[in-house]
Amino acid sequence: VIEFDSDVRVLWDELRQADQVNRDEAIARIRAIQADGGTDINEGLERALAMLKVDEARVPIVVMLTDGKPSSGTTNTFSIRKNIQKVNTAEVSIFSLGLGDNLDFPFLKALSLENYGHAVQIHSCEDVSEQIADFYKTIDTPILKDLKFEYGDGVVDVFPTAVQRLFAGSEIVLAGRYVGEGDELTVQVSGRSHQGSVTFTETLRFTGGRTNGFIPRFWAFMSIQELLDRIAVWGENDEIIGDIVNTSVQYHFVTPYTSLFLEIEKPTDTVTGDDDELREEEDLSVP
Repeated sequence: VIEFDSDVRVLWDELRQADQVNRDEAIARIRAIQADGGTDINEGLERALAMLKVDEARVPIVVMLTDGKPSSGTTNTFSIRKNIQKVNTAEVSIFSLGLGDNLDFPFLKALSLENYGHAVQIHSCEDVSEQIADFYKTIDTPILKDLKFEYGDGVVDVFPTAVQRLFAGSEIVLAGRYVGEGDELTVQVSGRSHQGSVTFTETLRFTGGRTNGFIPRFWAFMSIQELLDRIAVWGENDEIIGDIVNTSVQYHFVTPYTSLFLEIEKPTDTVTGDDDELREEEDLSVP
């Protein structure tokens, strides 16, 4: 348990088992926390990462809860991101929980994506404890890490590209394009559990037909999400934006870089006998 305002205070200098005595001490410390001064995200994360070492039998995780922007110590968000990537030698998953609306959520999102995790915004207008509990359920039991997916020849454009860990109660869904020949594909998934290396092999058969007509749009959705994540990490560039726009237009998705045009047909005026078809277009731009 680490507090990071203008100063950084650590409950223990090393990891401890979550037995009842240690749990009670941690809960008491958390209940005594008072908001004081700024927010030193960089030093807080550095102290947390220093406690976690490479361990084949464990999945190292840091959960950071913050209600604002870095305002103490290193405050440049780009510098924080580069520094945390450098010191995260144990490949720790950093999950950022941004509390409220007055925060730099794009920074938290990029920070977590670069460090094997993801960011979640906790809205203050709703039950905060319930939202945090729901989040915790998704990471409390790691099952596999160091995941690798092998598809053989003919599989391209698989999204998402950075999937490394599987937690109990969650699922991993990947979408790609098959440009090879034949109607079968052998897929191999490998990873490591607390008991050692594991490998799963499955032969898939393409069935086609209308029942699978949703798959192209699902792939397009996954690819757009991946590209938006890349922008969060790398910043905007013409190539990525162009890919987003092209895919969005082809598969009819609204994104921050596209607009939706809604066509409305008005019925024929039966009173005057006017058979002219009137059409209106409304630009529903996403800011």
